[in-house]
Amino acid sequence: MRVKFFYKYVVIIISNSNNKVSIYNDDLDVDFEAELKLILADKEIIDFGIEEHIVREKLLEYKENYPSHIIIRSGQVTNQFKNYLMSKKMYERKKERISFYISGEKKDRWRKFLESREEIPTLSKLIREAVEFYIENSHFSNDLDIEQNYLALMQHLTVIKGALDFLLKKYSKKLDDEDLDLFQDAFDQSILIESKIRTIEDKTQNPEIIDLFYIEDNRETMKLLRIISKEKDIIFKGVRNGQIALEMLKNIKPKIIFMDIMLPDIDGFELCKSIKHDENLREIPVYYMTCLQEDKVKERMEDTKADGYILKPFEYDDIDKLINEYIPPKPNC
Repeated sequence: MRVKFFYKYVVIIISNSNNKVSIYNDDLDVDFEAELKLILADKEIIDFGIEEHIVREKLLEYKENYPSHIIIRSGQVTNQFKNYLMSKKMYERKKERISFYISGEKKDRWRKFLESREEIPTLSKLIREAVEFYIENSHFSNDLDIEQNYLALMQHLTVIKGALDFLLKKYSKKLDDEDLDLFQDAFDQSILIESKIRTIEDKTQNPEIIDLFYIEDNRETMKLLRIISKEKDIIFKGVRNGQIALEMLKNIKPKIIFMDIMLPDIDGFELCKSIKHDENLREIPVYYMTCLQEDKVKERMEDTKADGYILKPFEYDDIDKLINEYIPPKPNC
């Protein structure tokens, strides 16, 4: 026999079946009644045919016996509480729930992976096993893996980059502008990939020393600077956008930088400021090569900290003078 006494702030349930007296500090507030309402509306509980006063008593008991357990999650009654309500076997799990957000695309990718793995039936098990595997193997040195990956990546990239460079030099006159731009973009991306791969090998490596670094999206101007550099016997590298330039500058150290201002991705003024604010790059002289009006360029010289500018169309002597100033001749010249 059970006798219930409801007060404003205390509920007492006396059970003669086990001589147990329990006192619940529960004021039967709105939250309790809202939970009770959701429980009573659950189809599975309705089908089971539990009377309302039994549900109320069971809810109070559950709150006392399992204070850390969740009863309602996302508007639905938890299976754990249903098991308790229906007198099924309860398992006291000393576990903590961890939640995180992922994109729908990533979730679908994980689920597709599970379809081919019968031994991993759920996403939660996949995540648990993945974390455990990472922890168990994190103590192994990965120096050998890095070296092997570096060599493999560089071997593949050598073929790609070499083929693109060959096509650009051998067949540039035979390709139409659209195809030429496509090959040039692919070549620039291969340079960016090379820069990233080199950071894998050794993040503390000394940067590659080059003579002239040119950032220019105009194909013909780039070609002209390449010809001049070859004639002057200096080491030349060129890229067509600012983002690739910034990536490359992590692994190269030019003696002088020429750059266009109107680049396809980053404003040349902002690119120069980024270079001059980098403690590893700020001492490198930077010169604008631009079609902009001279007064507009002069306005930005101070805040961008550029070392000078050359207006297009330029003359050979303009370039030759700067090369001679910043790039000393080789001993055998």
